[in-house]
Amino acid sequence: GGVGTETGSAAASFGLSMGRVAGGEGEKAVVVADKAEAARKVRRSRVLKSASLAKVDPASDMEAGWSKRGKSNGLFRTLEIWIFFVKYIFAELRARKMPDGPDKREERKKLAAKLKNGLLRLGPTFVKLGQLLSTRVDVLPKEYIKELTVLQDRVPAFSGERSVRVIEEDLGKPIEDLFDSFDMVPIAAASLGQVHIGESKGRKVAVKVQRQDLRELFST
Repeated sequence: GGVGTETGSAAASFGLSMGRVAGGEGEKAVVVADKAEAARKVRRSRVLKSASLAKVDPASDMEAGWSKRGKSNGLFRTLEIWIFFVKYIFAELRARKMPDGPDKREERKKLAAKLKNGLLRLGPTFVKLGQLLSTRVDVLPKEYIKELTVLQDRVPAFSGERSVRVIEEDLGKPIEDLFDSFDMVPIAAASLGQVHIGESKGRKVAVKVQRQDLRELFST
């Protein structure tokens, strides 16, 4: 009985000691993990430039409309396009009947802005059309050329945070493992995507990030 008691006490003591060791190792692992996470966040903050401006997402409403149109009925989509262009053509014909002067130029500016915004609303295919028209100085009045030129590289951009998320999801790695630095504010934005400047292995690189949900829109 005494041997059994001593053995039991020794086992209990051994188990308690192991528990302390295991508990200590667990605590050490948590501390190491916390330090690694903190180091990763510091490294990430050094890699990402202009992070304070990256939350701005001026393209969110526009792209939400594109996504909705991409999932809409094909007939509805066709009617929307025809109605927009018919209304615009009639408005332009009325403007042409106005006498030359400040009033006509002002009306043309308003129509040009409506055309640009309408093309943005209809989607990337029509943004491309606007880009093409912006080069036709032989066809369109200067008010239209000036407004449509915006579509070349100043289409509303999506947020830098979204760009980082897309890059990380597509490439399967955190941004800090892909670039030495990455500017979250794009230098240009067009119909299909936008361009960011990064640095990798000592070289500056241009990173083009594609807009999301384009496939559904092009299929309608």
